[in-house]
Amino acid sequence: MRSSHLPALLLLAFLAPLAWAQTPRQKAWELLQTGQELLRAAKYEEAERVFLQARDLDPEYPDVYANLGYLYAERGDRARALEAFGQLLALRPDDSYGRAAFKRLFYDGQFPRSLRPQDLAASPVAFTRDEVRFLTPGDQRQPIAYTTSLLFHEEMKRGGGPVTVPLPVTGNQADCEVNRSVYGFLGMPGAEQLTQVFALSFPSATISRVGKDYQTVASNLVHLLLRFAAYSRTYLGFDLPPTVPVKATMCEQGPTGAESYQEALYFYDVATDRPPVEWARQAAHEMGHLVLPQIGRFSRPEAFASGLLGERLFLQYLALEAGLVAGEAWPAPAAQQALAGLWAGDELHVQDYLVTNCRTSLDYWAAAGPESPLAAGTAEDGMQHFIGFIMWIQAAHGTEVLQATLKGAKGTAPADFRAAFEAALAERARDGSLFVDAGGLNMPASKLAQKPTEGALGRTAVQISPGDLAAFHAYLPEGAWTLLTKPAAPGVTITLDGRGPLPLDEAEGVALGRLTGGWHTISVQLDEGAAPLALTGLVLRRAPEA
Repeated sequence: MRSSHLPALLLLAFLAPLAWAQTPRQKAWELLQTGQELLRAAKYEEAERVFLQARDLDPEYPDVYANLGYLYAERGDRARALEAFGQLLALRPDDSYGRAAFKRLFYDGQFPRSLRPQDLAASPVAFTRDEVRFLTPGDQRQPIAYTTSLLFHEEMKRGGGPVTVPLPVTGNQADCEVNRSVYGFLGMPGAEQLTQVFALSFPSATISRVGKDYQTVASNLVHLLLRFAAYSRTYLGFDLPPTVPVKATMCEQGPTGAESYQEALYFYDVATDRPPVEWARQAAHEMGHLVLPQIGRFSRPEAFASGLLGERLFLQYLALEAGLVAGEAWPAPAAQQALAGLWAGDELHVQDYLVTNCRTSLDYWAAAGPESPLAAGTAEDGMQHFIGFIMWIQAAHGTEVLQATLKGAKGTAPADFRAAFEAALAERARDGSLFVDAGGLNMPASKLAQKPTEGALGRTAVQISPGDLAAFHAYLPEGAWTLLTKPAAPGVTITLDGRGPLPLDEAEGVALGRLTGGWHTISVQLDEGAAPLALTGLVLRRAPEA
């Protein structure tokens, strides 16, 4: 125990009993006196039990939490001390002892690793609070928060100099100095508290080699990293490493770019200006390496596809969420405006990235075909083919099948993920139906008078008119299948693996016959004189096995 004397504020609270006898407040007051005596005797566990009894008797009594906070701070239990002093300030906001103690817990030593959302308002540190929204049932949301105050690195000694961080890009032969930090917190499933999951450090303008202030960029980066972590957990089923917080460093040295190394993130050459979308791309790339499974090994452009895959997926999810926030699906102007405002001080634009990278990868895979020799390639074209395959799964079958594919792989080779995808579809076909979203359109093989819209996860507004052809790749487990379009419409004909045209009945669909398990090509056309069809997808029903 650092001192044998209790704070004067606490002692004064116990000098005068309340006027009425044996009320819950009076009984709690008496228990606090007993607990004080136990504290003086350094009997911490017994004192805690007594204070908790007082809390159970009178949960609205501020002095209970003042004593608990003092006890926990003396024992070095910073998380419980924060919670106790937070409760005190919630009940008595102007409590000077509680505010001083709360401040010490934020500024002295290790920054808090967990916080209750309701304590952020009383914090001496400024936070930006937000929530991440998901395309899931029930409008699921997840809270995030990150610091915006000017904060010293938690490892700096009082009055000491900057912290030195070795740079793995140089084989730890060079290092950079940092003295400022931004801390990012994420709400965990089923937990009432926010957990610190990122600590991004950077040099202040006073030690920067070029005199730059990186505070805004650092806050923006942590904001994006928090959203990417939430997307990874909710959509893909992958969480951050268990040893959170993930340490990230902004370095003025090194080649322009970023790197993940031993569960830490590094952003290099940060003095070189780059547009917000490039910062977002680099953050998403390294998050891919951090949270997604290793996929490879490839000879180029890098050994594992998880980085490029992280870029494609997380930037798509940013666009998807922007549409949810705006109430208008991406790329509606309101959705693009919502995303543009995500990067403080500038505008974040991702539509060009989605078209030139995500759709290009999907189209590369679709044009080559799912059974192309590129599927076994280990060079750059093999990686592009694999990433296109993942883009197609997301566009055609959604995040549930994508999660099952990424988590179900038995190894790290692309073939392992293809096998996991086939197993996932076989499992979903047990209920007799599969859905192929129009977003998975095989654009290179299609002929459409009206170009589809480039949505967040794939093509949308797929409009088919007489004379058009909408082509699709589809994997079907073995069985007897029937196909319907969604929506059903008169005048639709189907071609399967070059066989057709087969007329489609609006109610019954078209019987495809018994098919061997594997990949098939499907095209949708309209008879002359039929009304245009706004296709949203294909419904494939498998007949029950005898």
